[in-house]
Amino acid sequence: VDLMNVCFDVGFKAFAVSLSPYIGEQYLRLGEYESALNWIEKILDHVYTTGSHIQTAELFRIKGLTLQALGKPNNNIEENFRKALELSREQSARIFELRAAGDLAKLWKNQGKTDESYELMKGVYEWFTEGFDSQDLKEARKILETLKN
Repeated sequence: VDLMNVCFDVGFKAFAVSLSPYIGEQYLRLGEYESALNWIEKILDHVYTTGSHIQTAELFRIKGLTLQALGKPNNNIEENFRKALELSREQSARIFELRAAGDLAKLWKNQGKTDESYELMKGVYEWFTEGFDSQDLKEARKILETLKN
């Protein structure tokens, strides 16, 4: 991760931005939540300065997951998941949309919004016509199954 910061700081920003969601997710998995938020905010500042939004939807999704891990208010978490969903739809980034919808659906389910969760996931999941053995679609199918019950 220090390499990513060095790359970012010395001018290899496109490289750092391309890998930024993966770095944020690794911080999250390691339980380094503040580092995850700092990294994501650093990249988002750069993205909004340059207009290069290739990974922005994933950054907002991971930010939402990090806020959730930190026990932040649900409205802040939901705001980030919704932003991820919106951006992925604007970019027709279907896998990013599926991931954001899954995280938002799980949040809503925990809030008792099972019907809304199911409709969101069903609508995104049904768009796919292939790749059902991929990890993302397997996870989406699991979410849909838990929402049916």
